[in-house]
Amino acid sequence: MSRFREFLYIDSPAIERLLAEVDESGTPSTAGGEQPEDASNAKRFRQLWREITNDEYETVAAAAADLTSTWNTATDNSFCEFSGQLTVPPLIAMVSAADQLQNLLQLGQRLGFLPISGNEDETLKQLSELQELIRETFPVLFKIDHIDGVELPALLYLDRSYTKVNVDRFAGRATVYGRVVERVSKTDRKEIIQIPGMASFSQLNREQRRASGRKGQKRSSEPQDLVIAGPALVIRPYAIQQ
Repeated sequence: MSRFREFLYIDSPAIERLLAEVDESGTPSTAGGEQPEDASNAKRFRQLWREITNDEYETVAAAAADLTSTWNTATDNSFCEFSGQLTVPPLIAMVSAADQLQNLLQLGQRLGFLPISGNEDETLKQLSELQELIRETFPVLFKIDHIDGVELPALLYLDRSYTKVNVDRFAGRATVYGRVVERVSKTDRKEIIQIPGMASFSQLNREQRRASGRKGQKRSSEPQDLVIAGPALVIRPYAIQQ
């Protein structure tokens, strides 16, 4: 683990709870003087990960030479350390930018050079409602690398309280340290986010699922834009480093 990579995310409360099991005080050390909060959080995370990797009773899942080996190692509730590609789902990126778009349109309307029609106003209201769904936590997609070139998709749910950067920064190469909380088998699907009024993909019958995947339909309304197909992992991240 490099000390010279940027942390995009650190779940400090979870880290402290885990460290409390091996550290009687359960509180960050202040030896050597007071440290900035970010530096202290990073130091405590590194301490936790050393404890985990050195624990003879814990196994840290990592990408193996092939997908099958990785899948067999990444058991439920196991710690994991994976490198791969972060991506913000298009819907989440759009909804995250709703406030900025709404402010710009309202400013243009007040200045009189950008009138807002009824349809546009309704769209902005719908975006604001969707934004409430990701007000506290939001999903990020992560493709785990393998030597054989096959990618294993993973889904991360991030708490905004512990993010160090804006939502759009969760893109590109990164390393995720966390815990496997769910394994999605190759015959199943996992919803990225549930939108009120939209049928759950798992509730669709076979014909409806086939229809949702046919070419020629608008992808923005297709259920597969809101799900990941198995095999896949759902990971509870403790830290993300880039």
